[in-house]
Amino acid sequence: MRDDLLISLKYQVQELKFAASREIESLDSKTFALTFKSKLNETFTTIPIVFDEMDLHDLTRDIQLALLNLPNRVVDGVTVIASKDYANDFVVANITFTGPSVQGAQHLLTVEDYECGAGCTPKLDGLDVQTRYGQAMSNVTEVRLADYNSYECGRRGKCDYSTGLCQCFTGYTGDNCNTLTTLT
Repeated sequence: MRDDLLISLKYQVQELKFAASREIESLDSKTFALTFKSKLNETFTTIPIVFDEMDLHDLTRDIQLALLNLPNRVVDGVTVIASKDYANDFVVANITFTGPSVQGAQHLLTVEDYECGAGCTPKLDGLDVQTRYGQAMSNVTEVRLADYNSYECGRRGKCDYSTGLCQCFTGYTGDNCNTLTTLT
């Protein structure tokens, strides 16, 4: 048996780092949003997410649910793990894309940390994040590449670019043609 068959495949992991211009506690109860860009270059922005460095479990759940509730099930599988670096006073959230529609490399998420008040969607308090040389220190980086390839309709169908939906070949069904309907 080949050893490489025993190694589990790797999903892409993106790291969100939140560093405040003052102490990290100054960000508590402020809201931000995440923007996800699909393979078809469509952008989807989450509902406002409340930042809470004291309850990281709640923050991770809120980030995960916000991404999973994006329209059209554009993100259909994601896990989030957050931690606080007490020595350097910042919070890190690692987002792992695990669903069939988000296999392979994804565009980096964008943190919407600006204030967006009356008449703006989504309405955000904004995060007073640390800046250096005019750039926000709260950023998103890829910390692990995916082993998966992200093929159009899983190589089991053809994409209708006018609708963004897969037209699956005979014997396959699902959003990305990943469900086998017949056995040969």
